Amino acid sequence: MKWAGEKSADQLVNAYKNMDEAFAYENSTVGNLSTLYWGVSTRHITRPLVFAPQLLTAEEEAYFLPHVFNVSVEEGRADFMDIHGGNKTLPDGAIPHFLEMLKNVYTKIESIKDAPEQEFLEDMAKSLRIYASVVRSCNNFYLAQEIRNRNKEVLAGSTHRPNKIPTWTGDDDLQNFNDIMRDELDNALDLIDLLGNGGMELVCYAKEPIKEDTFILGADLIEQLKLKRKIMLAHWTDIESYLATPFK
Repeated sequence: MKWAGEKSADQLVNAYKNMDEAFAYENSTVGNLSTLYWGVSTRHITRPLVFAPQLLTAEEEAYFLPHVFNVSVEEGRADFMDIHGGNKTLPDGAIPHFLEMLKNVYTKIESIKDAPEQEFLEDMAKSLRIYASVVRSCNNFYLAQEIRNRNKEVLAGSTHRPNKIPTWTGDDDLQNFNDIMRDELDNALDLIDLLGNGGMELVCYAKEPIKEDTFILGADLIEQLKLKRKIMLAHWTDIESYLATPFK
Protein backbone atom coordinates (compact mmCIF):
# COMPACT_ATOMS: atom_id res chain seq x y z
CA MET A 1 0.00 0.00 0.00
CA LYS A 2 2.90 2.38 0.72
CA TRP A 3 4.15 1.93 -2.83
CA ALA A 4 0.98 1.70 -4.93
CA GLY A 5 -1.66 3.37 -2.77
CA GLU A 6 -4.87 1.87 -1.46
CA LYS A 7 -6.68 1.64 -4.80
CA SER A 8 -3.78 -0.11 -6.58
CA ALA A 9 -2.30 -2.20 -3.77
CA ASP A 10 -3.97 -5.44 -4.86
CA GLN A 11 -2.92 -4.87 -8.46
CA LEU A 12 0.72 -4.46 -7.45
CA VAL A 13 0.57 -7.57 -5.27
CA ASN A 14 -0.83 -9.54 -8.20
CA ALA A 15 1.90 -8.18 -10.45
CA TYR A 16 4.55 -9.36 -7.99
CA LYS A 17 2.92 -12.78 -7.79
CA ASN A 18 2.95 -12.97 -11.59
CA MET A 19 6.60 -11.92 -11.63
CA ASP A 20 7.48 -14.69 -9.18
CA GLU A 21 5.62 -17.17 -11.39
CA ALA A 22 7.43 -15.91 -14.48
CA PHE A 23 10.89 -16.36 -13.03
CA ALA A 24 9.95 -19.74 -11.54
CA TYR A 25 8.86 -20.82 -15.03
CA GLU A 26 12.07 -19.48 -16.58
CA ASN A 27 14.21 -21.27 -14.00
CA SER A 28 12.43 -24.60 -14.49
CA THR A 29 12.37 -24.54 -18.30
CA VAL A 30 15.45 -22.60 -19.37
CA GLY A 31 17.65 -23.02 -16.33
CA ASN A 32 18.38 -19.53 -15.08
CA LEU A 33 19.16 -17.70 -18.30
CA SER A 34 21.90 -15.23 -17.39
CA THR A 35 21.57 -12.02 -19.36
CA LEU A 36 25.08 -11.09 -18.19
CA TYR A 37 26.56 -14.12 -19.94
CA TRP A 38 24.06 -14.55 -22.78
CA GLY A 39 23.42 -10.89 -23.45
CA VAL A 40 26.48 -8.92 -22.39
CA SER A 41 29.58 -11.14 -22.62
CA THR A 42 28.40 -12.47 -25.99
CA ARG A 43 27.30 -8.94 -27.02
CA HIS A 44 23.92 -10.22 -28.20
CA ILE A 45 22.60 -6.85 -27.07
CA THR A 46 24.70 -4.77 -29.44
CA ARG A 47 26.12 -7.03 -32.16
CA PRO A 48 24.35 -7.23 -35.52
CA LEU A 49 22.32 -10.35 -36.17
CA VAL A 50 23.31 -11.35 -39.71
CA PHE A 51 23.33 -14.62 -41.62
CA ALA A 52 27.00 -14.52 -42.63
CA PRO A 53 29.04 -12.68 -39.96
CA GLN A 54 32.21 -13.55 -41.90
CA LEU A 55 31.13 -10.92 -44.41
CA LEU A 56 31.34 -8.13 -41.85
CA THR A 57 34.33 -5.87 -42.25
CA ALA A 58 36.92 -5.39 -39.51
CA GLU A 59 35.54 -1.88 -39.04
CA GLU A 60 32.00 -3.21 -38.59
CA GLU A 61 33.20 -5.75 -36.01
CA ALA A 62 35.44 -3.37 -34.09
CA TYR A 63 32.85 -2.10 -31.61
CA PHE A 64 31.66 -5.52 -30.38
CA LEU A 65 33.88 -8.48 -31.33
CA PRO A 66 36.84 -7.60 -29.05
CA HIS A 67 34.46 -7.76 -26.07
CA VAL A 68 32.97 -11.19 -26.86
CA PHE A 69 34.07 -13.79 -24.30
CA ASN A 70 35.85 -16.41 -26.38
CA VAL A 71 39.40 -17.72 -26.69
CA SER A 72 38.85 -17.97 -30.44
CA VAL A 73 38.12 -14.88 -32.49
CA GLU A 74 36.60 -17.06 -35.20
CA GLU A 75 34.27 -18.87 -32.76
CA GLY A 76 33.30 -15.53 -31.23
CA ARG A 77 32.45 -14.30 -34.70
CA ALA A 78 30.71 -17.37 -36.09
CA ASP A 79 28.97 -19.14 -33.18
CA PHE A 80 26.33 -16.90 -31.64
CA MET A 81 25.57 -19.52 -28.99
CA ASP A 82 29.07 -20.24 -27.76
CA ILE A 83 28.39 -19.21 -24.18
CA HIS A 84 31.73 -19.25 -22.37
CA GLY A 85 32.87 -22.35 -24.22
CA GLY A 86 29.61 -24.30 -24.14
CA ASN A 87 26.41 -24.44 -26.14
CA LYS A 88 23.07 -24.27 -24.37
CA THR A 89 19.79 -25.42 -25.87
CA LEU A 90 16.37 -23.89 -25.35
CA PRO A 91 13.05 -25.76 -25.21
CA ASP A 92 10.77 -24.85 -28.11
CA GLY A 93 8.54 -21.91 -27.26
CA ALA A 94 9.91 -21.44 -23.73
CA ILE A 95 11.33 -17.96 -24.22
CA PRO A 96 8.33 -16.49 -26.08
CA HIS A 97 6.08 -17.77 -23.27
CA PHE A 98 8.42 -16.29 -20.64
CA LEU A 99 8.37 -12.95 -22.48
CA GLU A 100 4.57 -12.96 -22.48
CA MET A 101 4.62 -13.62 -18.73
CA LEU A 102 6.99 -10.69 -18.22
CA LYS A 103 4.81 -8.46 -20.40
CA ASN A 104 1.84 -9.28 -18.19
CA VAL A 105 3.88 -8.09 -15.18
CA TYR A 106 5.24 -4.80 -16.50
CA THR A 107 1.96 -3.78 -18.16
CA LYS A 108 0.15 -4.31 -14.84
CA ILE A 109 2.71 -2.12 -13.08
CA GLU A 110 2.55 0.51 -15.82
CA SER A 111 -1.22 0.77 -15.46
CA ILE A 112 -0.83 1.97 -11.86
CA LYS A 113 -1.19 5.75 -11.70
CA ASP A 114 -0.79 8.42 -9.01
CA ALA A 115 0.91 6.00 -6.64
CA PRO A 116 2.88 7.22 -3.59
CA GLU A 117 6.00 5.69 -5.16
CA GLN A 118 5.06 6.33 -8.80
CA GLU A 119 8.60 7.00 -10.02
CA PHE A 120 9.87 3.82 -8.36
CA LEU A 121 7.13 1.74 -9.99
CA GLU A 122 7.76 3.31 -13.40
CA ASP A 123 11.47 2.50 -13.09
CA MET A 124 10.63 -1.07 -12.10
CA ALA A 125 8.40 -1.55 -15.15
CA LYS A 126 11.02 0.01 -17.40
CA SER A 127 13.71 -2.26 -15.94
CA LEU A 128 11.57 -5.30 -16.71
CA ARG A 129 11.09 -4.06 -20.26
CA ILE A 130 14.86 -3.68 -20.66
CA TYR A 131 15.43 -7.15 -19.23
CA ALA A 132 12.80 -8.58 -21.58
CA SER A 133 14.51 -6.91 -24.53
CA VAL A 134 17.82 -8.60 -23.67
CA VAL A 135 16.09 -11.98 -23.29
CA ARG A 136 14.41 -11.40 -26.66
CA SER A 137 17.84 -10.79 -28.22
CA CYS A 138 19.21 -13.97 -26.68
CA ASN A 139 16.33 -15.96 -28.13
CA ASN A 140 16.71 -14.40 -31.57
CA PHE A 141 20.43 -15.20 -31.70
CA TYR A 142 19.71 -18.74 -30.54
CA LEU A 143 17.13 -19.28 -33.28
CA ALA A 144 19.43 -17.67 -35.83
CA GLN A 145 22.31 -19.96 -34.89
CA GLU A 146 20.08 -23.01 -35.24
CA ILE A 147 19.44 -21.99 -38.85
CA ARG A 148 23.13 -21.27 -39.42
CA ASN A 149 24.02 -24.69 -38.01
CA ARG A 150 21.66 -26.35 -40.49
CA ASN A 151 23.44 -24.55 -43.31
CA LYS A 152 27.07 -24.97 -42.23
CA GLU A 153 28.15 -26.52 -45.51
CA VAL A 154 26.59 -23.72 -47.51
CA LEU A 155 28.13 -21.07 -45.28
CA ALA A 156 31.55 -22.74 -45.49
CA GLY A 157 31.64 -22.12 -49.23
CA SER A 158 31.98 -18.86 -51.10
CA THR A 159 29.06 -16.59 -51.84
CA HIS A 160 27.11 -17.72 -54.86
CA ARG A 161 23.82 -17.31 -56.58
CA PRO A 162 21.40 -20.13 -55.70
CA ASN A 163 20.37 -22.44 -58.54
CA LYS A 164 17.72 -21.40 -61.05
CA ILE A 165 15.22 -24.15 -60.31
CA PRO A 166 11.86 -22.34 -59.89
CA THR A 167 10.37 -22.37 -56.41
CA TRP A 168 7.32 -20.43 -55.25
CA THR A 169 8.40 -20.49 -51.62
CA GLY A 170 12.16 -20.23 -51.77
CA ASP A 171 14.27 -21.72 -49.01
CA ASP A 172 12.32 -22.04 -45.75
CA ASP A 173 15.42 -21.14 -43.76
CA LEU A 174 15.77 -17.89 -45.66
CA GLN A 175 12.21 -16.90 -44.86
CA ASN A 176 12.58 -17.85 -41.21
CA PHE A 177 15.91 -16.06 -40.84
CA ASN A 178 14.45 -12.89 -42.32
CA ASP A 179 11.67 -13.02 -39.72
CA ILE A 180 14.26 -13.35 -36.94
CA MET A 181 16.33 -10.48 -38.31
CA ARG A 182 13.25 -8.27 -38.50
CA ASP A 183 12.30 -9.05 -34.91
CA GLU A 184 15.81 -8.24 -33.72
CA LEU A 185 15.85 -5.01 -35.73
CA ASP A 186 12.58 -3.97 -34.07
CA ASN A 187 13.86 -5.12 -30.68
CA ALA A 188 16.95 -2.93 -30.99
CA LEU A 189 14.76 0.08 -31.80
CA ASP A 190 12.55 -0.64 -28.79
CA LEU A 191 15.63 -0.78 -26.58
CA ILE A 192 16.97 2.48 -28.01
CA ASP A 193 13.69 4.15 -27.09
CA LEU A 194 13.75 2.66 -23.57
CA LEU A 195 17.33 3.70 -22.90
CA GLY A 196 16.78 7.16 -24.33
CA ASN A 197 13.78 7.63 -22.05
CA GLY A 198 15.67 7.31 -18.78
CA GLY A 199 16.63 3.65 -19.12
CA MET A 200 20.38 4.29 -19.17
CA GLU A 201 20.18 5.03 -15.46
CA LEU A 202 18.79 1.55 -14.88
CA VAL A 203 21.61 -0.44 -16.54
CA CYS A 204 25.26 -0.96 -15.72
CA TYR A 205 27.61 0.63 -18.24
CA ALA A 206 31.09 2.07 -18.37
CA LYS A 207 31.10 5.79 -17.71
CA GLU A 208 34.05 6.20 -20.06
CA PRO A 209 34.47 4.42 -23.44
CA ILE A 210 37.91 3.12 -22.51
CA LYS A 211 36.44 1.23 -19.56
CA GLU A 212 34.06 -0.90 -21.62
CA ASP A 213 34.95 -4.58 -21.37
CA THR A 214 33.48 -8.05 -21.72
CA PHE A 215 31.16 -7.71 -18.74
CA ILE A 216 30.43 -3.98 -18.90
CA LEU A 217 28.57 -2.36 -21.77
CA GLY A 218 29.86 0.85 -23.30
CA ALA A 219 28.99 4.41 -22.37
CA ASP A 220 27.81 4.83 -25.98
CA LEU A 221 25.33 1.96 -25.69
CA ILE A 222 22.57 3.79 -27.56
CA GLU A 223 24.92 4.69 -30.40
CA GLN A 224 26.09 1.06 -30.57
CA LEU A 225 22.47 -0.07 -30.90
CA LYS A 226 21.97 2.40 -33.74
CA LEU A 227 25.12 1.05 -35.38
CA LYS A 228 23.81 -2.49 -34.93
CA ARG A 229 20.67 -1.59 -36.88
CA LYS A 230 22.69 0.18 -39.57
CA ILE A 231 24.96 -2.84 -40.11
CA MET A 232 22.03 -5.27 -40.12
CA LEU A 233 20.29 -3.25 -42.82
CA ALA A 234 23.49 -3.01 -44.85
CA HIS A 235 23.86 -6.82 -44.74
CA TRP A 236 20.16 -7.65 -44.95
CA THR A 237 20.37 -9.43 -48.30
CA ASP A 238 23.64 -11.32 -47.66
CA ILE A 239 21.60 -14.45 -47.06
CA GLU A 240 20.40 -14.35 -50.68
CA SER A 241 23.95 -15.23 -51.75
CA TYR A 242 23.55 -18.57 -49.98
CA LEU A 243 19.87 -19.53 -49.93
CA ALA A 244 17.13 -19.27 -52.55
CA THR A 245 14.53 -16.53 -52.54
CA PRO A 246 10.98 -17.20 -53.77
CA PHE A 247 10.83 -17.51 -57.57
CA LYS A 248 8.55 -15.03 -59.29
